[in-house]
Amino acid sequence: MRRPLRLPDGWTTDTVRANGITVRTYRTGTGLPLLFAHGFYESARCRRPVVDALAEQFTVHAYDARGHGHTDAPATGYGMTDRVADMRGVIAALGLDSPAVYGHSMGAATAAWLATGTDLDALVLEDPARFADSEPPMAADERRRFVRERVYEWRGQSLAERSGALDGEGEQARRCAVAQGECDPRIEHLARAGYPVTSEAFSDIDCPTLVLKADADDSVRQTERRRAEPLDGSLVHVDGAGHTVVRDKFDAAVGEIRAFIEQRGVA
Repeated sequence: MRRPLRLPDGWTTDTVRANGITVRTYRTGTGLPLLFAHGFYESARCRRPVVDALAEQFTVHAYDARGHGHTDAPATGYGMTDRVADMRGVIAALGLDSPAVYGHSMGAATAAWLATGTDLDALVLEDPARFADSEPPMAADERRRFVRERVYEWRGQSLAERSGALDGEGEQARRCAVAQGECDPRIEHLARAGYPVTSEAFSDIDCPTLVLKADADDSVRQTERRRAEPLDGSLVHVDGAGHTVVRDKFDAAVGEIRAFIEQRGVA
């Protein structure tokens, strides 16, 4: 059951039709346009702190991915081609002209593949899912079952139970717990399809790009830097950060984003 989550101050919300589905969108800030794409099991509202930080320099348009938040969850359409078409459709429906795009995890993978065939002002990828051709820890059908079971487990829990199971506390935990309860079981198909970012995608991206990566040992860092060499930009490992880089090390990660924006003259 969906639970209410107050719209953040300064945000407005609407829906658009994109790629045959109804997509929930949010808007905040002033400046050049930036599209924000969240990660798996989340919603646009989960990423309020970084969206608000970006809104100091951009008009940020965030959206709920299919099967997440308050966007449609059709029976099919969870492969990478569909998700890129969703993102491209949102850009068109909002009338955005060559926006900057920011994505985390699943959203970063989608944004990277979008950038291979779409004119973008800039690209920020926060710990893209399946980075550097890495193999997933589970087989496709096992991932699908795992996600389906997890979503049904969340649906049977109270908001307080989901919040309590998350690392951290307070408003951020509540936002993520609400998003978990909003996930539709059909996102199991997304988990089965996967969402890798490969070196093939990077070789076709020609806009300025910043990749924010989780902390890693020296050998992994070297491998990931080599993978990112085709990009017009840089890859930065944020010390002490996990997969949710900006959430884990907010000041350091946002500092890197702002330095990239200033150096590239994006905003």
